[in-house]
Amino acid sequence: LWMSVAASVLLLLGFWLGSHNRQSIGMELADVSPKMEEAQTFYTQTIRKEIARIEKNKNSGNEKIIEDAFNQIRKLEADYQKLGIELIESNEDKRVVYAMILNFQQRIEILQNLMEQLEEIEQFKQQKENLL
Repeated sequence: LWMSVAASVLLLLGFWLGSHNRQSIGMELADVSPKMEEAQTFYTQTIRKEIARIEKNKNSGNEKIIEDAFNQIRKLEADYQKLGIELIESNEDKRVVYAMILNFQQRIEILQNLMEQLEEIEQFKQQKENLL
């Protein structure tokens, strides 16, 4: 009898830990609906592509500006994790979903602005070399 009670307690503890762990991790945009999964896939792929482009252009002259932008990206990623927890707590409130989408858009915008700055820096260097 006590074995079945112990097994039941362990089973309940396992379910509780699983749900508690999920709440501490939060939801992803993809967990909301198939359309949101498509959106998340698009955004994450775009972010990866932009980061790869930036990494190709990284050198000792632009390392600081890249690191500053990546710090902003890391902050937005942390905010996204918080929004994932808030999404669970709010029962998938559309305002939280929109905030998660906006978070992705802000990350992409930062990366695109960074790439533009890197291109401008490179053009300036080339113009300077041509004048010398």
